[in-house]
Amino acid sequence: LYADVMTQSIQKFLAVTKYRRERQIAYNVAHNITPRSVVRAVEESLATYESDRKEADLVLREGSTDIDITSTIQELETEMLKAAEDLKFEKAALLRDQIKELKHMMDGTKSEAKPVSYRKSKRTRK
Repeated sequence: LYADVMTQSIQKFLAVTKYRRERQIAYNVAHNITPRSVVRAVEESLATYESDRKEADLVLREGSTDIDITSTIQELETEMLKAAEDLKFEKAALLRDQIKELKHMMDGTKSEAKPVSYRKSKRTRK
């Protein structure tokens, strides 16, 4: 925390933070918990959804005449909203992309799906 002047609000904030930190440490000690960072990489979680997406694309291409695209879009939208509610944003984004592709299939236009990279870009300062 950086500030030129230590205001009363900042002092209260720091006191509350210190209190919460002490309680968390006491709880961890009492329950023999060692805090650890999350080890899972974003790319690993996206790989699961990407394989599901490839399977879905295959099914759509093979049986595009046998399915009702409108009802499929509605089902995917429902699933997308449920995924977003469950904070599974990667899955929701992939479902959104599938919905866009289906809508393009209905219109007869090509989809403009572009690959998305979730890695941080290396920006240089000027």
